[in-house]
Amino acid sequence: MTVTVRNIRNTMVEIDTPILEFRQPRMKKRKYRIVEKGEKNLFPLCLMPKTDYDFKVEFNKLYERDEILRQYRQVIIHINNVRGKSINKKKIKISLPK
Repeated sequence: MTVTVRNIRNTMVEIDTPILEFRQPRMKKRKYRIVEKGEKNLFPLCLMPKTDYDFKVEFNKLYERDEILRQYRQVIIHINNVRGKSINKKKIKISLPK
């Protein structure tokens, strides 16, 4: 899945590392930081006005690492600025083949 972070403001925005939060009703939450492959120092990311950045989220690698994630049906992507203030969050429903 590709996630696009777009700065629609007229000022520069510094974005901290996005977080994937897997959720299931009545179960624990599991959080993972998104790190670009080979780009360990990518975040904090400075986005100039009216620009965007795409990054890939590979769920298969997460499922290989932690098999219990297949039970979680909702994922929330948290985008925060470097001061910790939430800029945006997006909920995604997941349906996996059995």
